[in-house]
Amino acid sequence: MNLTNQKSQPQPKTIKPEAFQIKLPNVLIMGESGAGKTRSICGLNPADTKILLTEKSTLTFPNARRFYEAGSVFCETTFVGIMQTIIELSKDTNTKFIVIDSFTGMWRSALKMAQKDYNGFAVWDNFAKYVQDFLNLIMDIPQCVMIIAHSEKVSANDMDNDYVIE
Repeated sequence: MNLTNQKSQPQPKTIKPEAFQIKLPNVLIMGESGAGKTRSICGLNPADTKILLTEKSTLTFPNARRFYEAGSVFCETTFVGIMQTIIELSKDTNTKFIVIDSFTGMWRSALKMAQKDYNGFAVWDNFAKYVQDFLNLIMDIPQCVMIIAHSEKVSANDMDNDYVIE
């Protein structure tokens, strides 16, 4: 077979990985106090990471100062403010990661808002709606959202009907 007489086939085009818009999965980092949840994010690049503190706290892991110096740390303790801040942070196309520290602070602010605006069962109904709104928001933004959550074990003590933290 003479290859010189065949029609030349078009060459396949090379597609660079940057051309794909792939959303990284969201991540939940959950553990007890002092387990290293917040410290686990210290390896992220401050240039493409935004950290939203939802409780009145500061970052204390080694080299945390570089996140502050890069202007990558935000603090908001009201539910409406948390939601608005996430929306604003998600507009930055250079941001790859949004860290929310902590989920506990977010739901406390949602509960506080529901308690202020509603009574009785409506408090819990609207609290659940607010948390669902938060979850829907983080599912819809292009960045990888890393949520830090505190956990503790609670069990009922049958001897005196009291609750005990284990």
